[in-house]
Amino acid sequence: HVGRGPQLVDADLLAALASGRIGDAVLDVTDPEPLPPEHAFWRHPHIQLTPHIASVTQPLSAAEVVLDNLRRFEAGEPMLGLVDRVRGY
Repeated sequence: HVGRGPQLVDADLLAALASGRIGDAVLDVTDPEPLPPEHAFWRHPHIQLTPHIASVTQPLSAAEVVLDNLRRFEAGEPMLGLVDRVRGY
């Protein structure tokens, strides 16, 4: 699911997973975002959450970011675009 969060009805997804109609789900967008720590999606064995990163990758700009982050890493500088797990996503 890479659409806007409100398009997904959480209870319907959980029911579809419980019934076997859907085997697994990968969610990149949630509502709210980030999900509260007690939300069922965090501990569901058949749901994977990604940190709202779905998009079409532009090769030139992506290569520039990778090279810049490599330079930053080697220089001991903070890298750009890191996932902040403390924020919950």
